[in-house]
Amino acid sequence: GEATPVRIVDTRCAVSPAPSFCSTESIPSANSGLGTLGAGQSMTVQVTGIAGVPATAAAVAINVTVTNTTANGFLSVNPVATPPNTSDLNWLAGETVPNLVIAKVSSAGTITIYNYTGSADVIVDLMGWYQ
Repeated sequence: GEATPVRIVDTRCAVSPAPSFCSTESIPSANSGLGTLGAGQSMTVQVTGIAGVPATAAAVAINVTVTNTTANGFLSVNPVATPPNTSDLNWLAGETVPNLVIAKVSSAGTITIYNYTGSADVIVDLMGWYQ
């Protein structure tokens, strides 16, 4: 299915005071407290129940962007907390990099984003889903 494209995560906004651009974003409350990912850290992101994504969705189409990266690294996006041996996004320190990701959804309606090294801010835009 196609969702109205919506930003569902922006870790740059999980600080106080939040940057002024955050006032124009409507991050879902389930994801609003997600902050910058450090080395070896992961975050669980709610995807079902947002922008029309049904509880029965098997996967989501998302655009994932990293910015404020402090080291060469990668993100993995998967349905569970244990990261796979694959990457969905790769970057060099200091780069801002986006990538389209098709991510399997967990039975709880979530995806997990794992950061390998350094710290990075993560932005997720939801585009659609698969049954």
